[in-house]
Amino acid sequence: GLQSLGSNVKLRDVCLSECVSITDLGLQKFAQQCKEIQRLDISHCTHITDSAIKNLAFCCRMLSFLNLSGCKLVTDMSIQYLSGVCTYLLELDISGCILV
Repeated sequence: GLQSLGSNVKLRDVCLSECVSITDLGLQKFAQQCKEIQRLDISHCTHITDSAIKNLAFCCRMLSFLNLSGCKLVTDMSIQYLSGVCTYLLELDISGCILV
């Protein structure tokens, strides 16, 4: 599903909050196709890990807003990926990320 959504390269703002079935693979497929995304809300997607965030950071460098609140498997490593690559990132919500 996310791969199909990502095929719309004109998307700039996507909210996937509480879509608990989203996996790393789905987010990776989305990020590889939707490189111009600027705002992404994946809060409370509980299966997302650092692997998906790494792929997101390196593919979607235009991100200015990212909501990761409640993503309980995200660690400090994700923050390093994002801060090192996403130079346009202005807002990052990591509340409830208990491993950060």
